[in-house]
Amino acid sequence: RKYIHNIEHYMKAIAGLVNENNNREVINIIEEMEKQALYVTKEIFCTDKIVNGVVSEKNGEAKNKNIEFRVNIEPTADLTFLDDIDKIGILGNLLEVPSTEAAGKCRDNKSVALDIYTSNNNHFIVLNIQNTSETAPLKKGTRFLSTKKNQENHGIGLEYVKNVVAKYQGFLNIKY
Repeated sequence: RKYIHNIEHYMKAIAGLVNENNNREVINIIEEMEKQALYVTKEIFCTDKIVNGVVSEKNGEAKNKNIEFRVNIEPTADLTFLDDIDKIGILGNLLEVPSTEAAGKCRDNKSVALDIYTSNNNHFIVLNIQNTSETAPLKKGTRFLSTKKNQENHGIGLEYVKNVVAKYQGFLNIKY
C-alpha cells in the first residue's frame, strides 16, 4: 500500500533527475522500486503486464477506500496495438475518477466495474467502466469539469483520453 501510494513521488523524482542528466541516480531509484515491487501483492487480471499493473494498482486503491472493484477482462482482448504509455494513460485516467471520486463519495454501494472485451469478430476492443455515483458529473458545454479544489491542475484526464482514443480511430462514449 505504501509503495503504490509513493509511485507518483518516485516518478516526479525520476523526471527531475532525467532533466538534470543524473542517469545513475535514475537507475538506482528504478532498481529500488523493482525490489519493493516484489513485495506488492498483485492479482492477475490479464496477461498484458501493463494493463494488469494499472488495474492492480487501481484495485488496491479501491479496496483501501472500501469500494467494490470488479474486473472482467476477456482473454482474447488483445491490446498490443496500443502503445504502453497510452494503455497507462487511458486506464489510469478513466479509473481515477470512478475509483477515487464518484464511487468513493457514495454513502452506500460503492462500486467500480471494468470490462474489457472484443466486439465485431475481434475487430474492436471495448473498454467499459461503470461506477456508482450520487451526483451527475459537472460539465461546461461538452467538457467535463473536475470537482477537485485546484481545477487549473485537474480536469484534463478525459480530454487526454479523448485524444488518445482518436489516435487509434476509436471513440469515447460517456453516459451518466
